[in-house]
Amino acid sequence: MAALATLAVSGCQKPWVWTKAGATQQDYDTDLFNCEKQRHESGFSGLASNRPPEAPRRSRYLDNCMATRGWGPTRVAE
Repeated sequence: MAALATLAVSGCQKPWVWTKAGATQQDYDTDLFNCEKQRHESGFSGLASNRPPEAPRRSRYLDNCMATRGWGPTRVAE
């Protein structure tokens, strides 16, 4: 079962979630914590620009870090 972690909820829009095949919520929590820690330590805070405009605006560093750990943003189905 793929772990799903909500990125953002805005009005009527469906939320985006990070997904990774075979991952658990603990895997997500650990990877996000480590990416946040690395971002903080690096001092990087650039916003993401490589995603659809309606997707949540998160740190480009976090997006890249999560992607290198196998996570990808996916819109929640109806």
